[in-house]
Amino acid sequence: MSSQPQGHQTARSDASTGQPAPQDGHLPSALQRLEDAIAALCDPVQHMVDGHRRYTDSWYRQLRDSLPGNQRGEGGGSAPLPGCWLDALILLDEIDTAVACWHRQPGTTPERLHALHERGWRPQDCRQIGELAGNIEAWTRDIKSLLIVEKHWTLPAPCPACGATVAYRKDSAGEVVRQAALHIGPDGCECLRCHTVWEPA
Repeated sequence: MSSQPQGHQTARSDASTGQPAPQDGHLPSALQRLEDAIAALCDPVQHMVDGHRRYTDSWYRQLRDSLPGNQRGEGGGSAPLPGCWLDALILLDEIDTAVACWHRQPGTTPERLHALHERGWRPQDCRQIGELAGNIEAWTRDIKSLLIVEKHWTLPAPCPACGATVAYRKDSAGEVVRQAALHIGPDGCECLRCHTVWEPA
């Protein structure tokens, strides 16, 4: 007769390491999270424009296209993003290197990720699947923070507070450039000369 108290389950152990074996998780929900994370990174991005569904390149493709020599602006021209090149290159290298380690078969990073999802996962792999999904979700957030630039508009009118119509600032190359004093953004209107701010309302 076993001396183990009823209602208490002994943790299984891995015979090769002597460590407790991973506990089974809910495999369908873990795989769904992984699939959603891969889709958010690698599938075309959906937008609604005037009630119609429109698609743009995936976030991964947009990151790759943002590198020098790969920029594509409106009308086919270049669309430089000053100061973004090194950050984009580092992030792209991190993604490609990690995914190549996860799935060593030949292919592009999106192809490897989709093949990774189709691997013969087991319930005891759920923790590992969650870690993979978390990394992929973080990459998508990082790409968005690099590539999404909030739009700002300028007003040619003088500032109601100080009367300035122009302000000066240094660009990414350290050159002093002239611009309109009043800038409108998501947080309202700001005078770049006296820094008075008016709320959006």
